[in-house]
Amino acid sequence: MKSLVIFGVMLFSCLSAFAKQDVAKVIFIKGLATELKPGQSKATPIVQNQALQEDSSVLTHEKSVLKIHFFDGSQTTLGPNSKFIIKKSDPAQGSILGLLKGTIRTQLNKNDNKKLYIQTRTAALGVRGTDFQAIYNPEIRITSLVTYSGKVAMAKVKPTHSIQTTQFIPHIPGDENTYFDWVSNVTSKSKISDDFAEFDNLLDSKEAVEINPGRFSTTATHVSKPSVPVRISPAQFKVMKENTSLQDGNQKKIENLEQETQLAQKTENIKIEKYDPPAEGYTNLAKNEFAPKAGGFLDVNSGIYIPPETDAKFDAKTKLFIPSNEIGGIAKETGEYVAPEGLKLDAKKGFVEIAKIDEQTAKTKDELNKNIDQTTTKAPIKEVATVRFWLNGPLNPDNKYKIGHHHIQFGIIPGNTAYRYANPYTHKSETYYAEPKGDFRLEYTWRFHKNIAAGISINEGDRKFKLAKQMCTGPDCKDDDNSKYHWGRRFLFASVFFNPKTYLRLGLGETETPYATGNSFGPYYNFTNIMNPMLSTTINYVVFSKEKFKIMNEINLSYLFEKSEHSHTSKGHELGYLAEALFEFNTWFGVYSNIEYTYRNLKITNNYTSYDNLYVDHSEHQFHIHNYGIGFGVLFSI
Repeated sequence: MKSLVIFGVMLFSCLSAFAKQDVAKVIFIKGLATELKPGQSKATPIVQNQALQEDSSVLTHEKSVLKIHFFDGSQTTLGPNSKFIIKKSDPAQGSILGLLKGTIRTQLNKNDNKKLYIQTRTAALGVRGTDFQAIYNPEIRITSLVTYSGKVAMAKVKPTHSIQTTQFIPHIPGDENTYFDWVSNVTSKSKISDDFAEFDNLLDSKEAVEINPGRFSTTATHVSKPSVPVRISPAQFKVMKENTSLQDGNQKKIENLEQETQLAQKTENIKIEKYDPPAEGYTNLAKNEFAPKAGGFLDVNSGIYIPPETDAKFDAKTKLFIPSNEIGGIAKETGEYVAPEGLKLDAKKGFVEIAKIDEQTAKTKDELNKNIDQTTTKAPIKEVATVRFWLNGPLNPDNKYKIGHHHIQFGIIPGNTAYRYANPYTHKSETYYAEPKGDFRLEYTWRFHKNIAAGISINEGDRKFKLAKQMCTGPDCKDDDNSKYHWGRRFLFASVFFNPKTYLRLGLGETETPYATGNSFGPYYNFTNIMNPMLSTTINYVVFSKEKFKIMNEINLSYLFEKSEHSHTSKGHELGYLAEALFEFNTWFGVYSNIEYTYRNLKITNNYTSYDNLYVDHSEHQFHIHNYGIGFGVLFSI
C-alpha cells in the first residue's frame, strides 16, 4: 500500500511538470467567448479573471470582445468573430500568438524590451513597445495591419506544405454534351511557429516591410511580400486608434471628411516621411512592389482596403486623396468602414447589392470592385497569381509616369513657322512662313524614384518655305534656292515631382535654328543653321483628371547660350506652351494629342570681314521665330 501511494505521488508530480502553465488572464469580456484548452476536445465559456494557458485557443462570437493581460506585460484585445491561439509566452522574452481569423488589437509597454510575435497563415508580425491592429481573413487569405504607435515589422510567411485537390468539371458549364476537364487547384498551408529566432530571421530579411504610425500594409498567399505601407484616411485612423476595446456602435458617418482628415493629421501628428510612396500609388514589377492609392478606408471586418476613387480630390495640406461620400464613409464612434447605401462589402464577392440602387450607385459599385481587385486579387492561389496581382496594379491617374517604369513617347508634331527679322540689306522688318516636311518627337523617361525621373528628348524636323523666292533678292534666284532647311533640339533632362500632379523638368542640350547669313554689303542673303547650347526649364501640371483621361499644361523657358558659327554669333531665349490630352488604355499603352506654341528670340551679330579687309560688318539683328502646330502620338510604359 505504501508503495502504491509513493507511485501515485510520483505520477502526479510528473503530470504536474508537463502541465501547461498559466500565461495570461482575462480582464474584460463582453458577449460570449470560449476557450479550448490543450488536450481537450470541447470548448468552455470564458469568464472574467479566468487564467489562460499556453496552446489554448480562444474564440469570440458575434458582437463579443475579449481583453487579455499577458504576464509578460502585453495586453491584447480580440474583436468579434475572432480566433487565436497562444503558442508561447515567456515572461522574460515575450509571446507568440497565432491569429486564425478576425481582429486583434495589441498594446505593449514602450519601455519594455520584450517582444510580441503574431503569425497568420500569410504573415508574420514582430513588435516591441507599440500599439497596432491586425486583421486576418481566412476566406481570401489576406493579412492587413495598421500601426497606431511605434513600429511593426511584417513579412510574408512561406507555406510549409501544399494540398492539391482535383475536380472533374464540364468544359462548357451547363452543356451536357460537352467533354470534361480535370482541373487541379493547389492551396498552401503554413505552420505557426513557436521559435523566437525563426521570427527574428524572417522579420530581419529584405522581404519584410516596416509599418509606421498611420500606415497600412497587407499581404496574401498569392504575393511574394507585403504591400508598400501607405497612409490610410487620418480621420479613420484617429477614431480607430481611440477605439482600443474594439467596441461596435452605430453606423452614423463622419459628415465633413476633408475637415476631419486635416484635423486628425495635426492632432495625431502623422508626419509625412521621405520614404512614403507617392499618394497615387505605384507598381514596380522588377521589385515586386505595390503601393495602393493613399487616403482610403480599411474595412476591419474583411481586411480589405478601399482606395479613393479615380477622380478623388487631392488635399495639398495632408498630401492625401480625400474619398467622396459616393464610395462610403467612416463610422464616427468606431472608425469602421460604412459602405454606400444599398451596398454591402462581401469578402469573396466584393461589393454586392442589398437593396435597389440607382444608376449612379451601380457605376460606383463597378468602380469600387475594380479598385479593391487591384489591392486584393481573387484569383486562385497559384504561382501565376503573383504575376497577375502586380499586373492588376492601378493606373496612375494623376501623373504621367509610373515609378519604376521606363516610358517611351513617340509623336508627330507638324507645325507652321513664321520668321520675322530685320533684313540686313533693305533694313526693313520682314516675315517669312515655312511649312513642315516631316516632324517627330522621341522621348524616353525613366522614373527611378518617387520624386525623380531622368531621360532624353529628341525633336527633329524639316521645313520648306512657302514662297522660295522670298529668300533671295537677286535676279538669278530659283524657286528652290534655300527653300528647305533642317531644325532640331536634343537634350538630356531630369524631372523633380513636387506632388502627384506637378513636376519640374531641367534640360541641358542643343538646338539649331536657321538664320540669315547675308550682310549689308551684298545683294543676296541666304538661310543656314547655327547650333546653340541650351538650358531649359519646364513646368508640367495636370489640370483635369478622370479615370484614364487627363489634360496637362506645360510651360517652358529656355536660354540659348552664345555660339559663333559661319561668321555670325547668336544667343537668345525661348518661351513655349503646350496643352496635352492623354488617354491610357491600360498600364502600358496610351495615346495623346497636343497643341504647341513656341516663341524664340535670337540676337544675331555679324562678324563679316571681306578677303581684302575692305569691308567689315559687325551689325546686330533681332531674329523672331513663332512655331505653332497640333501633334499626336503614343506612350508606352514598360
